[in-house]
Amino acid sequence: MKELTIINKDNVVLFNDKLINLPLKEKVIIDKSILYYNDPSPCFIHWSSIVKKMLYNFQTYIESQLLEGKRELIWGDIPKEEREFIDIDEGVHKVIIRESN
Repeated sequence: MKELTIINKDNVVLFNDKLINLPLKEKVIIDKSILYYNDPSPCFIHWSSIVKKMLYNFQTYIESQLLEGKRELIWGDIPKEEREFIDIDEGVHKVIIRESN
């Protein structure tokens, strides 16, 4: 499991935990629910399916960066579709990736 530290431009830690504990934007989940399931009020099954898909895609992106030897990523360099669901808007600057125990 990957752990992330998300830091703003002032080097303040905004998030320091496992990837699966990222705060999520409800609006993005609902928008994806409408897109995938035509469901503006997603049930638990649709909600969890969308969350799993977004986290999987983000984790896959993170792992591809690790394969290139990158352990620190500039926020703006991460494709928007890979980060749009993360509910941290305090001027994120970079993400540090670690393996958890």
